[in-house]
Amino acid sequence: MKKIFDERQERELHKVYKLGFYVLFWGLVAQSFMFMAVIGHGTLPVMSSLILMFAGAAVLITGGARRGIWMEKFKPTLRNHIIAAIAAGLISGPFNAFSPLVQGYEPDYIVGVVTFAITFVFTFILFTALARATKKRAAKLEAEFED
Repeated sequence: MKKIFDERQERELHKVYKLGFYVLFWGLVAQSFMFMAVIGHGTLPVMSSLILMFAGAAVLITGGARRGIWMEKFKPTLRNHIIAAIAAGLISGPFNAFSPLVQGYEPDYIVGVVTFAITFVFTFILFTALARATKKRAAKLEAEFED
């Protein structure tokens, strides 16, 4: 197959793809939060945005794992997994605790704490499993390259 780009062009294209993904991802996150705050939970626009956001994330995660690549500035360490899990919990917990305010109800702090805990555990397990799979794949690819 004929190579179309040189290395510099490939890096530049990678930067464009990366920026486009982050704009799409965070735009869908913001859109989902706005829909949930204005319209309420369980609506079709929220679900369609979340499905699209998670599909995009899944493509990048599986694509990186298959190539033995983790994130550029985020090494797969226990400390970083805990930080990512806390960050995810700090986003989902308060949002779910205070979302009843939009409909005129009191905040539900127990729901917020439970959401934080579930999100923390799920995110931590997911990151740990993905890091192990990626490291295993990277070692396999490295061994194939050396042979």
